[in-house]
Amino acid sequence: MAPLVNKGDTIYVPAEFLGGNNGKKLTIHWSQMLRSRNEDYWLCKYTVESGEGAGAAEKIYVQASKLEEFKQKKKDGKDFTFVVDDSFQYGQDKEKTKRFLVFHDKSNKPYQHRFVENTYTELGGKAADFLESMGFKDAGTVEDVARRFAGDELHNF
Repeated sequence: MAPLVNKGDTIYVPAEFLGGNNGKKLTIHWSQMLRSRNEDYWLCKYTVESGEGAGAAEKIYVQASKLEEFKQKKKDGKDFTFVVDDSFQYGQDKEKTKRFLVFHDKSNKPYQHRFVENTYTELGGKAADFLESMGFKDAGTVEDVARRFAGDELHNF
């Protein structure tokens, strides 16, 4: 089984993804309490540097309006190295082999598949590369990928 990021693990997020030139901002759409909701998120790569999940490389979604708060969480003054704590949530496939992180206002309640679907839609031609980097080499459509996350809420650590 592939290593998965866990609470207490230390992750590294390259600075260029946090609002920089290589950063990708996506809008996540969902319904909550019978109302349409949306938030902008920065899509970033991360690598687990230490802990149970050491060696894992995945994606993290950082709510755009909380980017500065996220940056302030950096560990011991080290640029863009963070300890995964209760302020993070995660989504994972049903097989529990892939896990992405979300740093946002936890009163937002989008289902996991909203991140996958919106990423697929907004990245257009780059979506296949993104999905492959998340381990979905056999995914032909957004529906194939979304089925692996369908209806599941984000998890707390």
